[in-house]
Amino acid sequence: GGEMAARLWGPANPDAMKVNGIFSSVQYSRSRAALLSEDPALRFVLNSFDGDLYQGLSLVVDVLNTETRAILDMALSENKTLFAVHVIVVVIIFYVCLFQATVRYALREVVLAREFVVRMPLHILSSEDFETFQDFFRSEDEIGGDRDDEDE
Repeated sequence: GGEMAARLWGPANPDAMKVNGIFSSVQYSRSRAALLSEDPALRFVLNSFDGDLYQGLSLVVDVLNTETRAILDMALSENKTLFAVHVIVVVIIFYVCLFQATVRYALREVVLAREFVVRMPLHILSSEDFETFQDFFRSEDEIGGDRDDEDE
């Protein structure tokens, strides 16, 4: 027992080493117990502190449980917030990349459509077909302006 205490609490007081190991066994004496209960000061100590250790430990455990619950609740809420931010960032990055890819694809299709129109043999079309073809690629404002000029 003394070696364990020395490891836990450091070297013992030299006077305490004299009493170390002098008790080989502890026996309960009923006559001594009767004397302890007859003494008013000891009776007060024995009767008043009955169960205080368990009540004190239960209060300590309650405080630890409360603190543990508060820490875990805070960690859980922070984890949920972090996960939400992560999901939002991933979605935004995904849509930005998707939008850029779509815009690049649309611009590439515009170039291909222009190349197709340039390669069409328009010189063999009649003037009415040529006008219809040009109207297809004009905006509404250009078509309306040209027709107003024709009406005059």
